Amino acid sequence: MIATNQLNRVGSMAVTALGVCAGAILFAYYANVSIPALESGRTVFFALTLIGLTMCALGMHLPTYGWLNPFNVAGVVLGVLLLALTGVVLLGLEIPVITTYRAAINTLAALVAVKIVLAVARGRTYGTRV
Repeated sequence: MIATNQLNRVGSMAVTALGVCAGAILFAYYANVSIPALESGRTVFFALTLIGLTMCALGMHLPTYGWLNPFNVAGVVLGVLLLALTGVVLLGLEIPVITTYRAAINTLAALVAVKIVLAVARGRTYGTRV
């Protein structure tokens, strides 16, 4: 049990660190600050997608809350929408609402914000069961 608690604590710290990195990337993008490896909207989008996927994998706590927890189900539905958005951007498709990389990043940020709110609500509703 102690090993599980330590693993969850390390996972939570990693999720927090990744969230801070994602926030810094978003801030730099919106402030037009040049980051050498992230110069285009496309690379920013995929960097944020990769960070978000990693945060999701570390933050779900399936053994603790289960697959059928309503918050996890809602998070999975939003995750599928995010993957569909990633496919649209990867394939270079244009849909009526998302025609630029900036619009795709705005949509990504909004959906991830909803996922974060769900994760916080899940923790407050069910408490920490580790």
